[in-house]
Amino acid sequence: MKQSGKHWLLALVIFTVFVALSGCGKKDDGPVSMKGYASGVEAATEEETQAEESSLYTVSGVDTTLSTMTFLNIDTGRYEQYSYTDGTIFKDRHGSLISAASMVPGKVVTLTLRDKDLILEKVEQSADAWEMDDIGKFSYNEEDKIFTIGDTKYSYDEELQVFSGDAAIELSAVTGQDTLRIQGIDRKVLSVSVTTGHGVIQLVNTQALEGGWLSLNHKNYYKITENMQLEVPEGTYELTVAGNGYGGSTEVAVTRNEQTSVDVDSIKGEDPKYCTLTFAVDVAGALMYIDGSQVDYTQPLQLQYGIHSIQITADGYDTWSKRLYVNSPEAQIEIALSGDDTGSTETESTETAGNEENTTVEHKHSDSTSNSSGTNSSSGSSSSDSDAYRKALSEIIDTLTSNNNSSTSTLNQVVNSLTN
Repeated sequence: MKQSGKHWLLALVIFTVFVALSGCGKKDDGPVSMKGYASGVEAATEEETQAEESSLYTVSGVDTTLSTMTFLNIDTGRYEQYSYTDGTIFKDRHGSLISAASMVPGKVVTLTLRDKDLILEKVEQSADAWEMDDIGKFSYNEEDKIFTIGDTKYSYDEELQVFSGDAAIELSAVTGQDTLRIQGIDRKVLSVSVTTGHGVIQLVNTQALEGGWLSLNHKNYYKITENMQLEVPEGTYELTVAGNGYGGSTEVAVTRNEQTSVDVDSIKGEDPKYCTLTFAVDVAGALMYIDGSQVDYTQPLQLQYGIHSIQITADGYDTWSKRLYVNSPEAQIEIALSGDDTGSTETESTETAGNEENTTVEHKHSDSTSNSSGTNSSSGSSSSDSDAYRKALSEIIDTLTSNNNSSTSTLNQVVNSLTN
């Protein structure tokens, strides 16, 4: 019986060793998903060994609830997920300690893992990677996989990661309205993050103001079309509409990747509206034309809400042209025709007669204009001045020589020589 017991014990030991060896032979070729649950205390007291630092990764996601981080291995193109603890060290590209929350998607990092349980020991932003913030001038060619930042071209590949906030998006969703943070190595872009995104303003019930104009913050102007859409950067805007005698304003909050609806009919007002405009022009005798008709701007003018063309002409000055955006009950516009330009240039831009302070507009003066005979008008002024000098000198001569006729001839000769 004792010998039989020894046989059973030997068999049990052999079986246990066999099972252990079988477990060591398993390999997972799919995306790695490793979640250790060592506490911060355990991480500080257990013997640790460093895993070999692999090639670069980009951060794909951080789950602060589960204390896990997901990375894209740049070399293999595989996603890998690891746990972190209170003992995990996070550093920026300069070696300074940062929090796990600072490891936002798109960061280019290196990893150090504990061999014992494959928990993250250290996550460091790569010093070899570059990062550009607040990029507004950019373009990309998805066919050639070229990303242009300013005037510099970079390549990218299928592994390019694109984010809006914490969410992964398609590159095609990035528009010129966005502001980006871009990271890469050498001349290759590895990640693109939208830091200031865009949304859409959807106009509805536009019938009464179609053909009129819409402004955002009194800076950007758009002609109103049927139920039009505007793609704009996220943020808060004062949206103003004016046209066909109607007009009004409202505040609009645009959220990233969302559509905000604006009912034009609800802000246009009930009846056609008019603005009382007062003009102050610093050149006497200037002529003003509004919508092609000459007006007397020395008196207040009534203009219907909407866009109007205004033009001012004056002898010796360039023609001045603007589009006037009228959207308030009253406004005063000061126009200063000044400067030292020459020629006959016509300028045009948009001026707002809205709920703002008095508007002052300057224009350039033309030193010379052509008269009907094709000669410079300044030459006529020189001739008139010469005649005046001659007359004044002649009067002086008459006074001085009234008692001495013999000297008159000589003085007249002097006058002629000075004024010719």
